[in-house]
Amino acid sequence: MKYIFLSFLLIPLFIVAQLNMTQLGYLNVVSMHGNSEANDIWGYVDGNGNEYAIVGLNDGTSIVDVTDPANPFEVFPFTIPLF
Repeated sequence: MKYIFLSFLLIPLFIVAQLNMTQLGYLNVVSMHGNSEANDIWGYVDGNGNEYAIVGLNDGTSIVDVTDPANPFEVFPFTIPLF
């Protein structure tokens, strides 16, 4: 019972936290890879301060430079040939 009560308290916090977002840029990595499906995304910052999004696809991985969020670009596409 206490878990149900706790979940009703926390769900509104997650909804409110997501309302305070602004989309700065857009790159359709999924269509760039033949309508592959995306399954996960991770962030990485290198030693020089450059920021990258590592996008998992169902046929490989795409590394996108998001240092300038208004102009993201794909740095390294890696796809596995599907037989």
